[in-house]
Amino acid sequence: MKKYVAESALIVFSVLFALLINKLFDDYQQEQRAQEALQSIKQEILRNQAIVNSWTTSHKAMLEKIVEYNQSDEIAVKQAITESGYFDFSKISNEGSLVDATLIDASWQTAINVGILKKVDYQTLEIITQVYELQEVINDRTIQSIVTFYFQPSTHSPENIEDTLMQLQLRFLELTGQEVVLTGLYANALEVL
Repeated sequence: MKKYVAESALIVFSVLFALLINKLFDDYQQEQRAQEALQSIKQEILRNQAIVNSWTTSHKAMLEKIVEYNQSDEIAVKQAITESGYFDFSKISNEGSLVDATLIDASWQTAINVGILKKVDYQTLEIITQVYELQEVINDRTIQSIVTFYFQPSTHSPENIEDTLMQLQLRFLELTGQEVVLTGLYANALEVL
């Protein structure tokens, strides 16, 4: 009887020990995957940071041009923007586009969708979340509002040029302000990654 009890205890101990080893190995693998995800997110943030730095320079130059047109007392200067029958965006963008690259969030979204970030501390997640939420606001609201405004027929009417320039000035002020904040958030995120 003692022999059976000892063998049973040994079997139970062996099974529990195997489960413990398996759990430790799974935890180790999850930790490795979380670290890989954070590295991928860091690379994504570095890429997006370079894009936003370029945008900020470009958008500030556009804002300066808009302010210059707005401050002109000569209506002929303002109407020169619409002399081709539409609001010529290239006159404020120096032949460039509003957005020349796209901010991405594939690594972030993948990490969320597969649940790999459970092993990441709260503060790090909070900082990274702020980055991606502001990116989304800039992409989906602020830039979109400028594009939507630009494609409204009234924007291209010469008699609305002063209102158009004021609206663009306000929207570009918002955009450049958000870009400055996002630049700071990128720096915070890269510190914790």
